[in-house]
Amino acid sequence: MAVVVSSTFKNLPPAKQARIQAALLEEFSQYPLAKAKVSRIVANAKIARGAFYKYFGDLPTAYAYLRQQALASIHTSLLPLPSQYDPEHFYQTTVAFFQQTKQSKYYQFIRLSLLESQNHDFTTRPQLELSAADWAAMELCHASIRLALTDPADEPVVMQCLQISLQLLKKGD
Repeated sequence: MAVVVSSTFKNLPPAKQARIQAALLEEFSQYPLAKAKVSRIVANAKIARGAFYKYFGDLPTAYAYLRQQALASIHTSLLPLPSQYDPEHFYQTTVAFFQQTKQSKYYQFIRLSLLESQNHDFTTRPQLELSAADWAAMELCHASIRLALTDPADEPVVMQCLQISLQLLKKGD
């Protein structure tokens, strides 16, 4: 679901949009949504408080907008699903996604969001058109990413468990 920001924001010069996005990223990388402050964002972005509300409407919309930007940025290089369930595809895609996330400017934002969120707001809506094995694999991959991002020291164990679990799904396919 696309986040709706005002057409005024969309029509800003790219440099000003980038400055505002950078201010959002700085704020939401340091503070969870519940502790974020519009005053810090507008000061950092060098915009009027009224402009912030004109662009986003409220703080949760600004947060959702940044979340959308982060996921779009990181998901760009994911390969489409193969026609038949392939555990190696899921594993390699997850490893690549995790590495891209760690190297992304959005890493701290995503990590903090996962640590602070009880409802895992970075999960995706179930894709019911998938086969049972593909759906289960996708859920395992997302859960593994959450675990590895929330506790990076566990990454090797999490990825090993993921790889084994994906192979077990192949046997039951």
